[in-house]
Amino acid sequence: MSRGGPEAIRRILRQSTSSDGTLTVESLSRELLKEGYEEPTAEQVIGSAELEGILIRKGPESWAWL
Repeated sequence: MSRGGPEAIRRILRQSTSSDGTLTVESLSRELLKEGYEEPTAEQVIGSAELEGILIRKGPESWAWL
């Protein structure tokens, strides 16, 4: 995460969010790889965002912004 920092990760989170406001592990993984990130994983980013109160789980594999 040090390469782009938290701002880059938040930008990638936004880019991974669909037009209906849903974020999935699959969409985030795809964007992270497109940006050249192998670490942190999509699961790690989502977990951190949940702890920080940025995202809330919407379903088994989906999250929404708070």
